[in-house]
Amino acid sequence: MLLFSCKKESENINLTAIDLHEEGKIYQIKFLNEQVGFACGGSLWTNGFIYKTTDAGNTWMEILESPNIVFGLDFTSEDTITAGGFSGWLWQTVDGGNYWKYSEIGPDYLPLTAITYTTPDRVLFSMGFKYFIGGKGWFNTQTGEHSGYDELIAMEDVYAFNENEAIFCGYGNIFKTYDNATTYQPKEIPNAYYKAIDFEGDKGLCVSYNGLVMYSANKGETWNKITKKGSTMSFKNKFEDVALKNNTAIICGHDGTLYKMLLTDKNLIQLKHNFDNVDFYSAYLNNNTAFLGSEGIIYKFSY
Repeated sequence: MLLFSCKKESENINLTAIDLHEEGKIYQIKFLNEQVGFACGGSLWTNGFIYKTTDAGNTWMEILESPNIVFGLDFTSEDTITAGGFSGWLWQTVDGGNYWKYSEIGPDYLPLTAITYTTPDRVLFSMGFKYFIGGKGWFNTQTGEHSGYDELIAMEDVYAFNENEAIFCGYGNIFKTYDNATTYQPKEIPNAYYKAIDFEGDKGLCVSYNGLVMYSANKGETWNKITKKGSTMSFKNKFEDVALKNNTAIICGHDGTLYKMLLTDKNLIQLKHNFDNVDFYSAYLNNNTAFLGSEGIIYKFSY
């Protein structure tokens, strides 16, 4: 008896490249709505930047230039933005980027790798450097008060479900807080260098630099490994980011690595394109368009 799988293994897509004419990696892309979005990144000890689009990602304008990397940002409106970067640097604007307030909240070896608002005056941040140096914390955008780092484990990303509940991922660990980063609880998960985490409702994915894709159906309380076509093999790809929207996930990484997965069937589909020599560092999904950040270039495609 011959058994055949009806699951699709790959799909061809067309990537459109938008060149920002910037040196440095684009570490995050995030949209406020279908039209307004932001992208940030840079090169170590050389430059940092934040760009803004108001036409659904077709064109981008620079709104912040920095002497070092901007790793992540979040916003409460088009005007009110907080961004974090290397050496514990924070930038804040309340006028859409015309004026930026700069502050430094940590030692110079603690990059702020990701930021998310939980209340209008409070952001949570992850910190990480060289795997074993980093942690989790918070910053009050009105008073400037902030926490110290809580442990020497690099954290790479943070996702907030609501004002109190958020989840962090990083080197070998996932932590969850139920009290707006006052305390943290570790969650059992295979040892790996987790780079990114994202959720849609209760369902979410966490991806690692050494090729693991982990799935949770209960807001990160428990996790299961996603395997390609039911195999127990691990991916050799180096994943950098994951983005979820409308029950669809896009996973990106080095050497043109790009996958799509529907949360309903958890089938990983390789997206084939003509940029196999490009490293993707960030991903974001609007309703019909996916965005990928690379070396000074934003790629987009329909999904």
